[in-house]
Amino acid sequence: MPTLLGTKENTRLFSDMLEKTGGSTTEASKSELTYYVLADTIDDTKATILATDELPTLGSIIAGEKVISVAAKETNTVIHPNTGVTTFIWEIAVKTDSAFDLDSGGGSPGGPGGGVTLFRPVTRWSTETIDERVWRDVNTNVKIATEPGDPILVTRKRYIPVLEVKRYKEYPFDPNKQLQFPEHVNEKEFWGAPPGSALCGGIQVEEQTIQGTIVVWVTYIFKFKLLGGYVIVSDGGNLLVKTEDGWNFYPLHEGIHFREIQDGAISNEIFLATDESGNPKVVPLNPDGTIKTDQPEIPLNLEFAIYQPVDFDSLNLNFQDVITMQPGG
Repeated sequence: MPTLLGTKENTRLFSDMLEKTGGSTTEASKSELTYYVLADTIDDTKATILATDELPTLGSIIAGEKVISVAAKETNTVIHPNTGVTTFIWEIAVKTDSAFDLDSGGGSPGGPGGGVTLFRPVTRWSTETIDERVWRDVNTNVKIATEPGDPILVTRKRYIPVLEVKRYKEYPFDPNKQLQFPEHVNEKEFWGAPPGSALCGGIQVEEQTIQGTIVVWVTYIFKFKLLGGYVIVSDGGNLLVKTEDGWNFYPLHEGIHFREIQDGAISNEIFLATDESGNPKVVPLNPDGTIKTDQPEIPLNLEFAIYQPVDFDSLNLNFQDVITMQPGG
């Protein structure tokens, strides 16, 4: 039996054009893949090569796309590593398309139209701007303030990546997902982003009827916040300089109140910081609440989580999570 050596993905095309398929409107995706097969002998026929185990066949489904074309041709002449005979390596070009006839898209769930739930998700990347408070000089880490230490309010435009993932889901859509995921951040790595840096910005749901079956066209929106400015936070008593990744809040650790060390311990009493005239004065603070006297011009940051984490994996949005099925499977 011929041996499948491997594959490479040549192109994957996501069309922004809406195509009419079976009376419905869908966004189509297409792929071209190349497979390499080692023949047993130079006498192996094309039919024998196309029957190789694990090689896609015409009409099969790969990640929600139907195989619409399979073409095989001989390429290199080689010596078979096991038998020592002269043979060929065959190249098999496979083309797939998600916009196939819905009647052949799989009978489940919900009949012919329900096969669209097996389509590969469609993704779209864009950027948007947010206004962000800037606490310190990005080059020196010095607090942005007047010479006496009064803070200066400075904001900047920050560009953040926005991911939209669109796919068909079974009807009815669970409305609890509108409460479970929007305004939450990823609990663990999501689309390559570390925990806490992907914020679900909303879920849009549209009902459609395809060949008599009701399905829902769902758009999930995620906003990524990565590679911000530097912050200095306390980590178990040690100071840690890190980038302001994620959607946590990092205000400067400073204020008009402070604590003192009395008898070798941090006091429970809180004191008011004042200037020479007795007016309240903002002072930088150490993690324990005492006044920071070492490099007071470089204040520390506090860190607060302001969005609850949730596991986005249950949405099954990554391409590798999409059902791969064979006809009748």
